Amino acid sequence: MLTLLAVLILVVLVPKLRYIRWSYAIKEQGIELHHGIWLWKKTLIPMVRVQHVEMKQGPLLRRYGLASITISTAAGSHTIPALVEGTADHVQREISAYAEVSKDDL
Repeated sequence: MLTLLAVLILVVLVPKLRYIRWSYAIKEQGIELHHGIWLWKKTLIPMVRVQHVEMKQGPLLRRYGLASITISTAAGSHTIPALVEGTADHVQREISAYAEVSKDDL
């Protein structure tokens, strides 16, 4: 019985909590990523540091009409997971446009 409860928590509740606790904000100066179940992590990516924005969609995400956005900088990459496909396309274009404007200001 205890094993069944543990499996239920790991398979059903943890992914749902991860999804609920994920948020992002795209601003002209940068991108804010907030996530975490027990430990809340906030990441700020300045637009002038963005080098590449990529939309990824594997077979499972494609089946459900979802996509992930990967933002690459010189320091590494960050992912916004499981966005609705139309939203992911909009986010990719918005970040790319802001990043291009930021680089023109330099």
